[in-house]
Amino acid sequence: MKKLENKIEKCVKKFGHLKVNLTTSESTNGEGIWAVPCTKKDNELANNTDKSGEKFNVYACNQPVTWYGKNWGDVIVATNGGSNRPYARLADNEEATHDRLTEARVKKELWS
Repeated sequence: MKKLENKIEKCVKKFGHLKVNLTTSESTNGEGIWAVPCTKKDNELANNTDKSGEKFNVYACNQPVTWYGKNWGDVIVATNGGSNRPYARLADNEEATHDRLTEARVKKELWS
């Protein structure tokens, strides 16, 4: 757990926090959680309003209430909301493969 805490702390220092709406439907509204982009590329996608609709990865920085099974530190696939808050749909986060792919990219970018 300490390794994950250090990784997230490093991301927070580099990129800061952002709010992401967690949705269980096709809506873009839902429970807002604090999150932090996983990589520099994720940060660029998250903070560029011209990238509306683009997907990026974030670490959850608090415990979601409406998404059972997601916890602090879990990787969540979010979508840039343009001029609105980023959102994450449950359907985009049901595959565990995102965690493995993001983990490899984060290790390469943060620890090299």
